[in-house]
Formats: sequence, structure tokens, C-alpha cells
Amino acid sequence: MSVGLPPVTQIRLGIIGYGSCARVFHLPFIERNPTYRLVAILEPRSPEEQHPQSHCTTDYPGTRWYRTLDEFCADPGIDLAVVTTPNESHASIARKVLGSGKHVVVEKPVTCTSDEASELIALAREVGKVFAPFQNRRYDSDWKTLLSILPYLGEIHEMIIHKDKNSPEWAISDRSTSVGPGAGAAMGMGSHSVDWCLALFGRPASITAFYRTLRPVESPVEDSFTMILQYGEAAPPVEDVGYSPIVALAPAARRNLLVTNKTNVYSNMVPLRFVIRGREGSFVKYGEDPQDAQIVAGIMPDNPRFGLEDDTIHGELSTATKVLDSQRKVSFAGKDIWVGKVPSLRGDLGMFYRDVANAVMGAGTLTAKPETARDGIRLMELARESSQLGRTVDFTM
Repeated sequence: MSVGLPPVTQIRLGIIGYGSCARVFHLPFIERNPTYRLVAILEPRSPEEQHPQSHCTTDYPGTRWYRTLDEFCADPGIDLAVVTTPNESHASIARKVLGSGKHVVVEKPVTCTSDEASELIALAREVGKVFAPFQNRRYDSDWKTLLSILPYLGEIHEMIIHKDKNSPEWAISDRSTSVGPGAGAAMGMGSHSVDWCLALFGRPASITAFYRTLRPVESPVEDSFTMILQYGEAAPPVEDVGYSPIVALAPAARRNLLVTNKTNVYSNMVPLRFVIRGREGSFVKYGEDPQDAQIVAGIMPDNPRFGLEDDTIHGELSTATKVLDSQRKVSFAGKDIWVGKVPSLRGDLGMFYRDVANAVMGAGTLTAKPETARDGIRLMELARESSQLGRTVDFTM
């Protein structure tokens, strides 16, 4: 919040881009938060050009409709802009929005290069506005549940993260023959799983990556990948990075930590999500947060079932001693362990916009920092380099 201005009581919000991304991942949560008032939508296409999708002027007749970014940014009645356009446009649009004196939320990946992300972070500080990366998967049921069981695991030494899909049409129909800005599965689904890695453990010391194209086309644009992150003894100082990892490990433990981050688009199974091992316990989670699928099916955030996982995909916690009532004793290899299901916490993607509102109003900070998003993009740049060179590369900025 800028010094000298009266407190903000309602945030006047504008959407840039009116496609499926805005409709599914943003507007259902914005509309149900009374802190926000949707006042404008930038959509270059006319109602005829956007057919068969309904147009913003039909769906939101009370909002101002703009067709150019200049017109949108010139509107003094917009406090916060949400950028939902294609990846390659994120940096230039966010730069213009911040320069016009507005706060900004930017879809992932926030930019196509880490240098662009650093530039936007510096610009946001200069103009005193919030620059929020849309890392909405920080509010998924599986992620929230994982965070809740971390105290039972002891010193963590290994984690495997999966974000897989089973032959999605958008992936297998891709016939791209060159890697354009922001292209590929790493910049897409990997933006979320890389964010999880950094949120938990911070910057790695090095990365070894394998990018693959499994769809039936010769293309350098990967649809599947494996990233292996190795960690050094010392975590970089928070003042140098801009965020602190959730899991604090002693130097020797960091040296032994191994994190594997994977995406496979031909995964014909209930998707594996997390495997995490510590000295005192392990946690395995299959399935994924239901919120996206629920919205597509017409189940909105005000439905009492929204964000609740089916109990068949609840994770399993194994520990050396009993820590949950649901655990039973199992003997394995001559030792007793305690094994039981962990009911998943409710996913709530709407918490993202509550966090943003608090940051805009000066009442809190962002859960997902732009510095983490910047490091994630840098990690993906280095992962592509590792895959192309066929060797491990050090994490450098």
C-alpha cells in the first residue's frame, strides 16, 4: 500500500485475456471474494471472433470492455490486473501494467526468462506495487496435506514429485518443431512442481535433467521430463534470495538431500503425486487435487464438496512410532512400523486471492513470492541446458 493514500477497502480488478484460463482458474474465485470488484476485461476479440465461446460483454455486461492494453492501462479505476494471456506475452504486459501504477497477478510462468522476472521484481519494488505469480497449486489439497505431515518425518533426505497426465489432448496434438518462448512441459506443468521443490527446500546446488518427447512427433519441445536436484551444505541467505524454504535442514542433511521432479504425459494410472522420506517417517500420495475438474464439471467453490478429495486417494503415512489414530502396526523386515491413511485437507484455490488482497492492502505478504518464481524459471533454463549437454550443471543466477 502506497504511503499517504487512504486504506483500500475494495480492490477494483481487471482481467487481461478472456479465455478458458480466466474462466476456470481465476474468475470463479474472484467473483466469490467480496474484497474484489471486477470492473474491466481486456479481450481483443469481438463477440463474433470469440465464437463459439461466450464473450466477456455477454458474461459480464456491467464491466468495461477494452480491446487494447494501452486503453486498459490508462484506466485509473483499476487497482489490480490479472494477466491470463499466452506465456510469451507475460513479461511485456506485466511491465506495462506495473508502469501504469497497478498491482499485477501473472499466470505461470510469470515470464519466459529469469532475467525478465528479475526486471519485473525490481520494477514492482520501484513503483511500490504487488507483483504476484499465480502459483495456485500452493493451495491444493495434496500440497496442504503434505505440509501438515512434515513434522512426523524427521530429517528429510529424499523426495519425488510427480505431475503427470494421461494423454491430454493439448499435449499429444502439439506438432511444434521448435522451442519458442515459454514452450514445453517444463514451463507449463513444471512451473508448479518446480515451485513446490523451491518452496520446500530452496535453491539446489546442481541439477541433472532429461527432457523427452513421447508424443508421436520429432520435436525438441518436451512433453515429459525428469529433473534431479542435488543440494549443497549451505542454504543461501534469505536476503540474497528473497524467500526462505519451508524445510530447514542442517548442512550435512542438505548435502544428502535428493529431490526428483517428474512429468510424464503418458501415465495410464492413478497419478502418483508425492513420495517423501525422512529418518522417522515416509509419506506416499496418489491422485490429485479435485478443484480444476470440479469447476469444469460445474461444481463451484461455494459447494460444500468443493476441494474435498475422494478418500480412496488419501495419502499413506508410515512412521517408526504411532503418531495418528488411523495407523496400524505392521512388521516388515524384522521391524515394526506404523502405517495409516492421512485424510486430505480441503483444497482452496480461493486462498490465493485472499493472500493477494492482504498484500495489496498492506495486511500480509504473498505465500508464493516472485523471487521463488524467478528461481523456478532459472532452474528450468538450467534443466534444459543440462538435458541438451547431457551432464549435471550447477545452479547459478
